Amino acid sequence: MDQNKPFTSSNNNHIALIFKLSILSRFLAWIIALISTFIVDDYDSSVDTILKSHEDSTLIQKIFNICFRVFLRWDAFYFTHISEEGYVYEQEHAFFPLLPLLARGLSNSVFLPLGYFLTYRQILLLSGVLIANVSFILASINLYKLTLLIFNNKEKYEKYALVTSIFYILTPSCMFMSTMYTESLFAFLSFFGMRLFYEGNIWIAAFIWSLSSFTRSNGIVYIGFYIYEFLIKDINRINVMKIFVRLIKTTILSLIVLFGFLTFQSYGYYEYCILNEPRSWCNNKIPVLYSFVQIFYWNSGFLTYYEIKQIPNFLLATPMILLSFYGIYDYSKIDFKRIFTLGLQQKQQQLEIKTPYYTHNLLPFIYLWAVLLLYSITSIHIQVITRFFSSQPTVYWFVAHLFMRSISKEASKLDKILGYGMMVYFVLYGGSGIILFANFFPPA
Repeated sequence: MDQNKPFTSSNNNHIALIFKLSILSRFLAWIIALISTFIVDDYDSSVDTILKSHEDSTLIQKIFNICFRVFLRWDAFYFTHISEEGYVYEQEHAFFPLLPLLARGLSNSVFLPLGYFLTYRQILLLSGVLIANVSFILASINLYKLTLLIFNNKEKYEKYALVTSIFYILTPSCMFMSTMYTESLFAFLSFFGMRLFYEGNIWIAAFIWSLSSFTRSNGIVYIGFYIYEFLIKDINRINVMKIFVRLIKTTILSLIVLFGFLTFQSYGYYEYCILNEPRSWCNNKIPVLYSFVQIFYWNSGFLTYYEIKQIPNFLLATPMILLSFYGIYDYSKIDFKRIFTLGLQQKQQQLEIKTPYYTHNLLPFIYLWAVLLLYSITSIHIQVITRFFSSQPTVYWFVAHLFMRSISKEASKLDKILGYGMMVYFVLYGGSGIILFANFFPPA
């Protein structure tokens, strides 16, 4: 698991390039969003009320509203309100607290002097947008470093790692990564935790993933890395005593990862079941406020989204669903025995791996991708799957794999169609998403 090796000068050059491209992509997204607001009428004008645009606003405040209103859409309303007022309404518990806490902390410290020029709500929005964009840059760099670790820092795969990060920069969920949403922050914490894990820093990784589960509920799935590493991998070659020790270790590490999620749920239970008249969900066998809120307020649950009126949303999600199914299948077909035995058995002959995508190191990531895909198509608002998967490195590894294969000398016509098709999908879906989001159109 400890695959830490010194970085080369070419690695550093790649990181510098990724850094520049990440910043450039965020500015381009902002400019496109801003220009689109002058061409397309907003579907919803409530942002003016929230930012309190009125005649006695100062010139600076009016300019701020014009420039930053593109970031205050959909869920950003909730995160801004939570940052300012805390959790006032029960349904707001669908949104986890790390981003609002960071935005409030930044607004009350570093950005405090801006209070002479901007309203507090404007400062909170500025803080949230800055956190999202800085997180995006850090995520793109950490994805590059993670890719090199997973593929054993082999120099021949440096270009593959670079292409992977470039596809992350071009992500189809482009605008969601720039606004006051949790996608960028969660992606950074996810990639950073994975990188630490594969460097052998398993305890620090658990702490980082605990922050991820304090950012989004799906951060809890990262306990799977510990389960696979200590309780599944090489299980045939260790004795009972070692298994017992590993079980204890895995339990402790998993509890650390779950700590962020459990803390937030405990806060909700205290607020609604102890301080006030108990709500109906307080009497559930497992009283988890998040689960109740998702079902009761947001109509999220097993197959609840399968309605005729949701067909357009399923169509919006189709590209990412097909990409994911194909990515999992393409990896699995190389060695089905490896997939169905949790990696405990593999083909006897050594596979000639011409691309890093088929490496054994990717196996736990493929399982994670499959689990989240199954969850997505059965239990969430399906149109959010594109941004939901923005933190899945396998998406970018697979697309990079297709693209690298398409530009190889041995590329078939189908390889070229798939490789360039993925690039077109990322650019067009991401670009159109900027315009739709900036003008308050779905998908949210």
